[in-house]
Amino acid sequence: MNSNQDIAEHPFRNSLVLADNTLRLAEQILNLIDLENAGDSECVVCSYFDHSIELSQSIRELVVMGRQSASAILLRSLLSATARIKFCRVNNGSLVELASGAMYEQHKLVSSCIELCDEDDPRLSEFKKREEKLRGNKKLSDFDIYQRAGMSDFYKTTYRHLSKLSHMDLRVVEDRMTVTDGKIEKVKRSTSYDNAFDHLIGMTEWLLMSCQECDEIFRLDQIKTIQEFQNYLAILKNSADY
Repeated sequence: MNSNQDIAEHPFRNSLVLADNTLRLAEQILNLIDLENAGDSECVVCSYFDHSIELSQSIRELVVMGRQSASAILLRSLLSATARIKFCRVNNGSLVELASGAMYEQHKLVSSCIELCDEDDPRLSEFKKREEKLRGNKKLSDFDIYQRAGMSDFYKTTYRHLSKLSHMDLRVVEDRMTVTDGKIEKVKRSTSYDNAFDHLIGMTEWLLMSCQECDEIFRLDQIKTIQEFQNYLAILKNSADY
């Protein structure tokens, strides 16, 4: 679905056009960022933003293909990237905390590997060295990040909903089965546009949030254009014309 004719004939063409325009805007904003004069924290923000664009491009393609369960998994990652970008701005960088939180999780993983290794395992010595280096880091949970980014409501609702889909709750695959009188009669590939509008709107909203955060962090003076997109998004969310 790359031609204008294909988009014009699609059942959720308006939200798709907005998503495509938002992706182009995000690419423009990314290209405006001057990394030569950026600090470590700004470089991390830029990396998250670039990752957000990549995730959004993939979500867009999956939605168009009717593969909504797969796009939902990427939506959770996109929301988490958005929360981390906002966390960095609101908490004046906070790169040390993000790094410490990541190393805390690494320490848990390495400790588990040590527990599972036999005494004669050749990897055990290296695991122990890594475990020692990773000691003393402070936990930074996803909820902590969302809360301090001012996005705790997103965590309590949208993030938890998407997490159930990511963790393969049975409802993820129930639309692939035909059930009669309590018995599964057949399994089919799932192609559905039932949640396409919601997924495109979510993708667009969170990518625009990241655009706004980057605009403020890097002083790019793109806020007027971003707000125009956000205003159209608000109209589209309340419209029956998808």
